[in-house]
Amino acid sequence: MKKIIVISLLLIAAFFAGKFAFNLIYNKENEQYINEIVHQDSIVQKEYGAIKKYNVYKAGKRLGSSGFYDFSVAIEGRNKAGQIYLRLYKTTDGKLDKYEVTLLN
Repeated sequence: MKKIIVISLLLIAAFFAGKFAFNLIYNKENEQYINEIVHQDSIVQKEYGAIKKYNVYKAGKRLGSSGFYDFSVAIEGRNKAGQIYLRLYKTTDGKLDKYEVTLLN
């Protein structure tokens, strides 16, 4: 019985730690960059058409490197729906330097 309670508490703690880390990486600044890229990037526009909505469902940051941010984004466009992998490269002062878009399907 104690094992079940301990495992449950560890799972709950892991969930909240993951949610906290996601919110730390997917902040207002990154949200703004992603919004601009999703709606204005030529590769995304050509593949999906006009974007109806999108959802960032995964966010990550490379350990040991402060300038790389990785996001997985589900997109619903006029032409089709799908997913992209987006990598943001930032300068030392935190501004967007460049980005890479990879179509996942």
